[in-house]
Amino acid sequence: MAVKLIKWIDKYIFGLACITLSPFSMRKRLMFNKLDKILIVKLWAVGESVLTLPMIKALREKYPRAEIDVLATPRNKDVYESCRYVNKVIVMPSVVLRKYDLVIDCEPWMNISAVLSFFAGKNRIGFSHGKRALVYNKRVHFNDKQHEVLTFLDLSKQVDAGTEPDKLVKLNVSKEDIKKVNAFLKKNKLNGFFVGIAPGVAESAKSRMWPLPRYAHLIDYIVLKMHGKVLLIGTEKDLPILSDLKELVDKKVQKNIVISAGELTLKQSFGLIGKCKIFVSNDTGPMHIAAAMGVPTLGLFGPNTPVRFAPYGKKNISIYHRKACSPCINVHKGQVRECKEGIDCMSDISAEEVIEAVEKLRKK
Repeated sequence: MAVKLIKWIDKYIFGLACITLSPFSMRKRLMFNKLDKILIVKLWAVGESVLTLPMIKALREKYPRAEIDVLATPRNKDVYESCRYVNKVIVMPSVVLRKYDLVIDCEPWMNISAVLSFFAGKNRIGFSHGKRALVYNKRVHFNDKQHEVLTFLDLSKQVDAGTEPDKLVKLNVSKEDIKKVNAFLKKNKLNGFFVGIAPGVAESAKSRMWPLPRYAHLIDYIVLKMHGKVLLIGTEKDLPILSDLKELVDKKVQKNIVISAGELTLKQSFGLIGKCKIFVSNDTGPMHIAAAMGVPTLGLFGPNTPVRFAPYGKKNISIYHRKACSPCINVHKGQVRECKEGIDCMSDISAEEVIEAVEKLRKK
């Protein structure tokens, strides 16, 4: 379903549902002395889902005996199925009715998640803006001046769970998937020093892409100057972009490039990304996966800001040249805009400064 249609349905149909349910949403004090069953609602975005895991870990540490489940979609379910702190992942269109002591809605703007939260549990925590806030027992201000990891932790802090972590939660990869990853590496002769690169982005905001010719310049440097290889990461939808990029590099460099799109599942890609020595990415899901897997990660930003979405962890680097109109992506407002005509903030990032950052990451 097209993103614009999804947003229209959510704004008008589920926005009206939030208003309708409001009289039935008791404004009682949030009770959390005994939380046996907790549900996390997160329906969108692989990268953001990775950023909720420190919050889930905090809940597990505070309530070690509780059942902690997640309501997700086929798009992001693999993240939660790979988290050891989650008991069960419920995949939409399956829903739950009045089963949970507490529901934490991690969606930053959608109304449908608030409606689902209303029917799923007795106590509900969510962000305080929009019609969606009408159905929560506890409303939390969305702080857009801090990293999303901390913003999600603001939700769990309402039940005394949450301290600032120094790194993300590592994703579990099964033994069987590790075998598939190792076989892929062996088949493609990927050993020693190789850099993972994610040059694509999800369909919601193509303006986050760094220009392909500059990625090509970076790849030439990695192969010819750093004597490494390059792994191009993406989904099957990214194959045209990845193929175009491979054609842009120096001819003698092409044999040192491997494309993984369409070869492995998302869960297997977790393990594959974890094998990279360095990872370079636009502001997109694979960047957060790499940071979670402990890979030194470089994130490239323009329409969005690293204040909110930098690859989390002290050893990681972000490059961002702020313009007056940035950020034009505000997830808590449902704003995902393409750049205005004549403005391309990603083009402000030079190949030379990216190369310099990659060299720094190699020394860390």
